[in-house]
Amino acid sequence: EVGCGLQHFSVSSIMAVKVVKPWFMHAVGLAVYFIAPPICRHFINTHPMQPVLLEEPEHDFDSATPADGISLLQVRYTVNPSIVDSPTDSSRIGATAVAVSQQKEHANVRPRVVSVPWQREEHASVHVTQKPSELNLRPNLGGDPDIVNFAIYVKNFFGMTITSNEFTVDVVVTLRWTDPRVSKMVPAGTTNVTISQAQAKEHLWMPDIVVANRAIGGQEQISAALEVCKDGTVFKTERLLLRLKQHFDVTAFPFDYQRPKIILSSATLMKEDLVMQAIADKAFTGAKPGLFGDREFWFLSHNTTVFEEVDGNLRKSRGKFQMTLERDWTRYLQTTILPEIFLILISFTVFWMPRAAPFAMPRVATNLISFLTLMTLSINVSRMLPADRAGMAWIELFADSMQMQ
Repeated sequence: EVGCGLQHFSVSSIMAVKVVKPWFMHAVGLAVYFIAPPICRHFINTHPMQPVLLEEPEHDFDSATPADGISLLQVRYTVNPSIVDSPTDSSRIGATAVAVSQQKEHANVRPRVVSVPWQREEHASVHVTQKPSELNLRPNLGGDPDIVNFAIYVKNFFGMTITSNEFTVDVVVTLRWTDPRVSKMVPAGTTNVTISQAQAKEHLWMPDIVVANRAIGGQEQISAALEVCKDGTVFKTERLLLRLKQHFDVTAFPFDYQRPKIILSSATLMKEDLVMQAIADKAFTGAKPGLFGDREFWFLSHNTTVFEEVDGNLRKSRGKFQMTLERDWTRYLQTTILPEIFLILISFTVFWMPRAAPFAMPRVATNLISFLTLMTLSINVSRMLPADRAGMAWIELFADSMQMQ
């Protein structure tokens, strides 16, 4: 029995070994597969490789070539091509080039490459026109102020935005001044010449007239031209699309009169140096006929004036073009005034209703609905007016009186 037990144990052990040994070999193989590569990389990285240095050939100053001269030219030196062609001077250039290149390597500075015109090339001549200093100064410097005449013609009117205190117009601005220095610009045999604004900025003095009450980003130039006359008179005509800022008086709204204005002045010169004057010719100023035929306003009149304004150290001579417009109040009669009157009349009908109990609720509903509708109309009216207005407008007082009925 003991012998059979030992034999049984040995056979079981051998079978166990046969079963376990393949799994053990797989585990060892997986461990080697994952651990061996990092170990190899570690040993390889910890042993630095010696860089291979290329021996530089010794520079012999006597064996310099014209190619060495080119390397010298790449560090801002100028060399005559005829000198490089000679053998003797070629050695000197080569020696200097080697010295410069050695200094360049030690300083680790990247030189700027300069092209060398080894052959003479003919290029088209470029004329750079610089504005003479005297043309930057006004004609009457040291004397009386220069006079700039102006006129404004309204070509189109795009309405007013009362809530933001703005209005938009399309205008033609005409300026006129005298500068005897520009007479030489007129060709012989002619009395005047027309040039662009870009050319004028390079060849003549300009008064730098701008629209003073424009909104930020509210000026766009559509076209501009200058006419220079033989006698020294200069006309500047430009078309501008303007968005202008102005406070409007809405006390009598909607039976109000509005006076939109356009103010011109020099952006540079004070009133001691430049004075604005209106052009007397009526063809240059005014508004286009029939412009306000289908607008909210009726055109009544226009006028052009000049005034001086002093704000601290800012002393300006300004020109003003002003239109007088009357608002067409019939649209507000139909949309605001008559509806409020009708609501009041509807609310009064409760007095003719019987006092019986079944009519109690209709009486309350009629008055309440009329009151809420009047409040809604009053809110809509206040939104049509600027928020920074002083006091109350006529239409607001009318709406309040309707609500108190």
